[in-house]
Amino acid sequence: MQGFEEIFVDVKRTEDFLQVIFDYTEKYEDLKCYRGQGSYEWKNIPSLLRDDNAQLLDNEKSAIRELITIHPEEFSKDGTMFDRLVRMQHFGLPTRLLDVTRNPLIALYFATDSQDKDGSIICYSVPEEKQKFYDSDTISCLANLSNLTAKDKDDLFTAFELLVVQEQKYWIRNFNHDYDVSKRLLHFIRQEKPYFEPKIDPSDLLGNYYVHPKLNNPRIIAQSGGFMMFGLFYDNTQSGKPILEYKIRIPAKSKTRLRREIELLGITDSAIFPDLERAAKRIRSRYSNFE
Repeated sequence: MQGFEEIFVDVKRTEDFLQVIFDYTEKYEDLKCYRGQGSYEWKNIPSLLRDDNAQLLDNEKSAIRELITIHPEEFSKDGTMFDRLVRMQHFGLPTRLLDVTRNPLIALYFATDSQDKDGSIICYSVPEEKQKFYDSDTISCLANLSNLTAKDKDDLFTAFELLVVQEQKYWIRNFNHDYDVSKRLLHFIRQEKPYFEPKIDPSDLLGNYYVHPKLNNPRIIAQSGGFMMFGLFYDNTQSGKPILEYKIRIPAKSKTRLRREIELLGITDSAIFPDLERAAKRIRSRYSNFE
C-alpha cells in the first residue's frame, strides 16, 4: 500500500503504545484500523497472496468449490461471495481478505505472540473513498475474483496491459465489451446481484479497500473486526487518496509484560475468541500438566 512509514518507538509498557496511537489518531482524521503480527518480518498481505501459497492462489476457485462441496451446510445462509470468504477465513482457508481491528489493544494482543521475536502493529488510515460495506458493488467485483481460474486471471492482466495504452475515459466501456474474462466475472457477480449492469470499472479490481462486515459473527464482534479486501495487486495502485500504512515495532523483550497488562484490561484469549472450540482449547492448556 502507498504511504508506508515505520514508527520506531521503544514500546515497553501499554502506555507507551497508547501514546503512539493517540499521536497517530490526532494526526490523521480518516478511519483507523490496526493489525497485530507476532513477527515484524511477516509480510502484511493476505495469506492467499503470500509466496508459500502460490499453488493455492493458482487453484483458488477449485479450493473454494471443494470446501463448499464438503461442508455445504456451513455456507447455506451465505448470499454473497464476500460472505463465503469471511466464513472461509474464519475456518482457516487462505483468502484475499486480511483481518484487521478497530481496537488497537486487540492488535497489540496479536503482536505479543511469538515471544522470541519482535512483533509489529500496522496502523491504517483509510480515506472515505476506500471504505466499503459488505454489500458494495465494488466488493462484489473483488470477492468474485475468487471464482476465476488462473487462466482467467492471466487474461485479466492481459486486458489491463491493453487498456493502459488507451484513453482512461474509455476503460469501463472497452473492458466490459471487448474481453471475455469481464463477461465471466459479470456472470458470477450477477448470481448474487441479478440487477448488476455490465459496467465493471477495471481500476476497482486493482486496489485494496477496508470493508465494514456484517456484525453476525461472534468473533468479529469480540475483536471489533473488519477486513482489508485485496484485488489483483498487493499495492494500492488506484488514483485518488491512498490508504496510509504505519508500522510500529513491538520488541520481543517487552511482550510478556505487555501481554500481562492488556489481559488486566480484559483483552484475553477467551474474550476475543468467544467460540466454543477456542474456549475448550484454552481450558485444556490450563490443565495440561495434569494429563
